[in-house]
Formats: sequence, C-alpha cells, structure tokens
Amino acid sequence: MESSGILEERKISNPKCGFKKRVGFKTQSFITYRQKKKHEEHFDVKLFYKIRHFLQDNKHLKNDVDELFPSIYVGNVHFARDLQGLQYRGITHILNLAIEDSETGNEYYADTAITYFEVEMYDEEDYDIKQHLEYTSDIIDNALRENGKVLVHCHSGYRRSPTVAIAYMMMKQKFHLWDAIVEARSNRKICPNSGFVEQLCMLERELYGHSSNLDLVEENDETSVFSS
Repeated sequence: MESSGILEERKISNPKCGFKKRVGFKTQSFITYRQKKKHEEHFDVKLFYKIRHFLQDNKHLKNDVDELFPSIYVGNVHFARDLQGLQYRGITHILNLAIEDSETGNEYYADTAITYFEVEMYDEEDYDIKQHLEYTSDIIDNALRENGKVLVHCHSGYRRSPTVAIAYMMMKQKFHLWDAIVEARSNRKICPNSGFVEQLCMLERELYGHSSNLDLVEENDETSVFSS
C-alpha cells in the first residue's frame, strides 16, 4: 500500500528564547519520490547528465566543513559535534539532516547560543527529498535574515546537505540549478545522488518554467578551455 505521505511534526520548547520552535519532521513511513514522479513534470535529461558528469570526479571528501555559499556552511557529523569549531566559525543555526547518526540534538547545544533544527532525510536515490525543501529553505532564509551563519549537515556533508543548500539558492536567491551547482562545487566536493539531482532538475522547472540554458553553459565551457 502506498504511503499517505503524512508528516508528523515535533516541537520542543527552548528555554533560552522562550518560544516553541520546530526541530524536525518525522515521516510515518518511507516516502519515495518515484511513487510521485508519474504525476510530476519530467526532468531535463540532458541537464541531469551534464551535472552528473560535472560532479563525477568528487570521490574523495576530506574537509569536515566548507562555506558552500555566503554564511551557509555544509559539513559532516564530526564538525556538528565540535562545539569549539562551531564557535570559531560563528555558527548560529544548525540544520541536522542525519538525526540517527549525529548523536546531537537540542540538549547537546543547550549551553550554546545555537538555534537547532532537524529534519530526518535518507540518502537513498528513491527518497523524496523535495518534500522538505520549502521548509528547509525557510529555515536557512530566516537564519540569514537574522545575520546568522547556518551549518547544514548530514552524515558526510556530501549528498543530502549540499542538495538542501543548493535548493535554498534556487528557491530564495533565484539561482538557476547549473549556476548553483557550479558555485557549490567551487567551494566543496559534493555529489548528490542521482535521485536528488533529478529532483533538483524538476524543482528548477517548477520555479522557472524551464531548465538551465545548456547552450550557454557549453559556450562558457569552451571559453574556459581556450582561456586556460
């Protein structure tokens, strides 16, 4: 039987700020985006393969954290546990996408000024990550409006967290997908899985009515080759 897709929301009181904040979504059952895909607009296959080819050399990830976009840091669970490192970077908000692996939580950061959120996601090609992207983009956007710095992390900072950060740039900063991918890759080795890339391609069409202009992309690629 297909999942109903109902999301259960948890709220935790934060004694420091005196209000209740959302810290996570927990799915009642595993939701796959392929179950919905037949109802959605087709993704741009050419763009999909262009992105996959562009990211294919990103096999070895060493840094625990990198500033993917201005004031948006993407990292792994090790950095999320490093309270001194978080303070040094000036992190004010944390968005945890790997709840089961992180060994952190609201209480872990209780003695800091960090505002903590969590959204349970799975690094599976069939997982519907798109269902969370409006909510996660709002979290990041609100933090930046407060002049904060956000850490978005999953287990390795390689697939889920860069996908969420790229979606924010598309939804709130009006980036086209290819531009966001190139900017992110220039700052960190990333490799969203194939299912996540497909969903980002679909998101771009929903936002703009069309996909990134690959003719312009290829023209810029040729210019880079001749100028190097």
